[in-house]
Amino acid sequence: MNFLLIALLGFASGLPLALTGGTLQAWATEQGLSLMAIGALSFVGQAYACKVLWAPLVDQRPLPFIRGLRRSWLVWCQLGIALSLALIATCHLPQQFEFIIILAIIVAIFSATFDTVFDAFRIEYIAQKDYGFANAVYISSYRIAMLVSGGLALVAASYYGWRVVYGAMALLALFGAAISYAVPAALPDPTVKTSPALWLRLNALLNTKRPLFTWSQMLNRFIPRFGWVIAFIFLYKFGEAFGTALSTSFLLRIGHFSLIQIGFTYKTCGLLATLSGGFLGAIAYRYGSLRYLLLIFGMLQAISIAWYIPIAAGHHKLLFMMLAVICEAGFAGMATTVFVCFMMRLCHKDYVATQFALLAALAALGRIVTGPLAAWVIQRVGWVDYYYLSMLICIPALAIIPILWQHPVFKSQNGNS
Repeated sequence: MNFLLIALLGFASGLPLALTGGTLQAWATEQGLSLMAIGALSFVGQAYACKVLWAPLVDQRPLPFIRGLRRSWLVWCQLGIALSLALIATCHLPQQFEFIIILAIIVAIFSATFDTVFDAFRIEYIAQKDYGFANAVYISSYRIAMLVSGGLALVAASYYGWRVVYGAMALLALFGAAISYAVPAALPDPTVKTSPALWLRLNALLNTKRPLFTWSQMLNRFIPRFGWVIAFIFLYKFGEAFGTALSTSFLLRIGHFSLIQIGFTYKTCGLLATLSGGFLGAIAYRYGSLRYLLLIFGMLQAISIAWYIPIAAGHHKLLFMMLAVICEAGFAGMATTVFVCFMMRLCHKDYVATQFALLAALAALGRIVTGPLAAWVIQRVGWVDYYYLSMLICIPALAIIPILWQHPVFKSQNGNS
């Protein structure tokens, strides 16, 4: 039952991302918006980096009318997503592009908040030894949701139109609200309560009894490697995010693949590869060494970007797209599983939502800036060199791992490091 609930909530968590990212990108591309305008859509995701600002509130107070700290936030966030998507379904592109961006930002805010609560719930609900499998289930269901709101949405849009698609996604978000209500209300509440004023809630980060990072924690766990930990979290997924930031537009404009080909081949192969990669990563986490896994999977994640180069060089064959997607999604699934386990093990359970939000926001920060940056680079060096550069950008994160080799976070409960 634990993993089933994680799977259903993971689906609800993953549904909005493509609707404010790749699917919205495809809609804008089909309507003839410029590459720079499409790249600017990635700024919608800034909510995922800013969610730490209200994470202390999520850790402290339930929302009204629904009992339970975690459950109340989960339900209300899904209701907010459903309403916002329903409003997007009433809009037209390109005439209402600015209004759609505003609604997409609202969706992203609700989605980022939902992710914050769900991350905290997952850490509280699952034993540390099961983090790998919990993350594999979460990532798999998350990617299934992205298939529905990404690949299947593209296929449906080619038959029924984009507005019908967004209306259907709003109904799925309502289903997510119903699933969220199944979350147990009696989860452990934080032991330290802060002032009702939102800005004073940030005291949860600095409270002298149980802070986010006490001086002793910093001395014992981070310093002199605190800066390296922060750099590693920011950089580990940056190269992969940079290399796939405009993949939908790339496959449409450069690869000359149709929406149906992308929907059934690109997204479906990616889903299967991610499912396999996620569970392989979970098995490896259960029995292997976390630091070696971060290094090996990070290398494979970087190498997988190379499969997009033949397409960029003019070989517009469906086989090349399948190989590129399978390798990129599979290795990214492995790397993401162990990377999230790494961040979960950094957290202090008294401030799970706040602390994990900080780490997740830092990890997501690179993804937010990659869209405009990738568009700028592509216009100057072309697609082929862009993919070569993406692989090189993965190297700094891998170089940091040996520096963190003796970090206490690598001491696991099962004896593996």
